[in-house]
Amino acid sequence: MDRQLDENNIIIESKEYILYIFTFWSSLILLGWYFANNTLYLDKVGGVSLGVLVTVFGIFALEYFLIFIKKNKNYVFINKSLFFFILLILYISLHIVTDISDINYLRSFWFSTTLGCLLFYILGAFIACVITEINLWCRKNKCLTIYNYYFGLFFILCNFLFNLYVFIRLLPRRRPVFFLIDSFGFYQRPANFIIINAFLIAYGYFCIQSNNKKNYMLNILYFSYFIITTLLVQYIGSNNGFLGVFGILFFSIIYKIYLSNKYEKEQIIFSNTNKSRSINESILFFIKNLGLYSFYLLVILIILFMTFRSFMPPVRILHYNLNEEYNPLDERIKTLKDNLIPQFSVNPIIGNMESDEIISGKGTYVHSFILSMMTHIGIIGVTLFLLYFFFAVFEYYKSLHYIKDYRLFCLKLFVFLITIYIFLMSNIASFFSWNPIWFVLGFSFPAIYFRRNSIKYKSRNDE
Repeated sequence: MDRQLDENNIIIESKEYILYIFTFWSSLILLGWYFANNTLYLDKVGGVSLGVLVTVFGIFALEYFLIFIKKNKNYVFINKSLFFFILLILYISLHIVTDISDINYLRSFWFSTTLGCLLFYILGAFIACVITEINLWCRKNKCLTIYNYYFGLFFILCNFLFNLYVFIRLLPRRRPVFFLIDSFGFYQRPANFIIINAFLIAYGYFCIQSNNKKNYMLNILYFSYFIITTLLVQYIGSNNGFLGVFGILFFSIIYKIYLSNKYEKEQIIFSNTNKSRSINESILFFIKNLGLYSFYLLVILIILFMTFRSFMPPVRILHYNLNEEYNPLDERIKTLKDNLIPQFSVNPIIGNMESDEIISGKGTYVHSFILSMMTHIGIIGVTLFLLYFFFAVFEYYKSLHYIKDYRLFCLKLFVFLITIYIFLMSNIASFFSWNPIWFVLGFSFPAIYFRRNSIKYKSRNDE
């Protein structure tokens, strides 16, 4: 008979939990297949295999609510940021109804697979809450840890094979440069999916590798996945996708270096009941070391780039190695200079969802998350988002005080680091309906979450 997990339980008879873990990783594999299939058929308007996404969403929702109903009410928490998030959703919805008068666009904005801001936010929240519970279960049971490791390993293997297959299938359709024929106008959606999947791969990798010292096969698969995915996303022509995938890989490398060099010593300090270092000092130590490793890695990458630049194939991120007149960066800077102030002036306080069409034509919006919010939902909309984001980050910081395991503490900081990177990237690259940022916000700052222990630790410096 299965026993319920509790704070003092060491041995868990785990049939039910193995089923949870198997279902979770299987659903992530299905989600990866859905993303890969939509990359392969990137020119299909509206995408393909919608039934797979609906099924995956339903499974994650079911796992989430099964965990929810089993929880003691003292372990279920609602973040205050949810209030501002709901206000933001209602405010944007009101804008769409009054400015555009199109209920289909309202549905598409929140629940389609091209935009789908709310769909991907909720999906991210479901996945985050379920995998957090799985991490806690595995921490208490070696058997679950082993199952979780091999299911996660298979998840990464499958996604590597999916992307490799897609890349091979698309390769014959290349131009003389390293760029897919006729992909303009179609690459944004699959590139968004690739970023979301890369984020999940990175998180899954660090979830399963921490309790296993020898991870040669896992490491090979992980970095092979990122090599083929980086090539794929640049091949379909998405610079945003390239920056997203490459950024996640970059921070994965420096985080792995940190774990290799500092983890054991810091774990001893963190686990000491009479902590000599406060949470703030632990965070600053983590940031300082990752910043140092980032600097070293950037220097190495710049040297390698300058050395081997002449051997690189013509790629779009370098606007075909400077052989083409069109420069995406120059184009976006020009759009920002020409359109920001006129579009913002349409209605600075309240905003207008059609400000780009009114001023300079449909689709001429500013490619920046916050600035496009300013032009389309005004100062009120931006204020609501910033209030939500401020409270979400503050609550995220407070949640660090309840973590007893240094591995989970570091993993939570790593997720926050990637979240900030994607948020900053969205502010130089995309409209505010860009679904990767909404997915990451849902994953990092879920509105309703579970916490096993409501007692936070106190370090010597906290007293």
